[in-house]
Amino acid sequence: MNKIRASLILILSLFLSSPSFLPSQDVVDAIVAIVNDEIITISDFMREYDMLYEVLRSQLQGEDFSKRLEKEKEALLETLITEKLLMQEAIGLDIRSTADMDGQIRSMIDGIKKQYNIGSDEEFRRLMAQQGVDYENWIAQQEKRILTQALIFSEVGRSIAIDET
Repeated sequence: MNKIRASLILILSLFLSSPSFLPSQDVVDAIVAIVNDEIITISDFMREYDMLYEVLRSQLQGEDFSKRLEKEKEALLETLITEKLLMQEAIGLDIRSTADMDGQIRSMIDGIKKQYNIGSDEEFRRLMAQQGVDYENWIAQQEKRILTQALIFSEVGRSIAIDET
């Protein structure tokens, strides 16, 4: 009896694992670019596009909005690739450890809150959400910007030679 049961389990498992009997799987994401050993996916592109859309929508209207969005969309993948390369270089040079990310971001948030008379961090987050801006994505963008600036400053600083004569 155990042999028959074992055979039935084996046949059933082979039958169910056969590709023709598995339900079809949808593609969840696709790669749009490979930058060294890192990928940029469609969802990465769409997340950035959505942020771009919301920012432009809050600044422009009508045909100005449409034209600018189309122009920015065409350059978006190139921008993502450039950002990825810059982040890889910053990591390779350990720029993150020399940049005071938390302090700079805190200072930026405090400046925005003061400029727009925003009382608390919670209110700041709520107002961002009302504008269609995801707070965590915004913070990630600010970190990228700070690292990029630190990398550029580091590289430019290295190439400057001062003649002391």
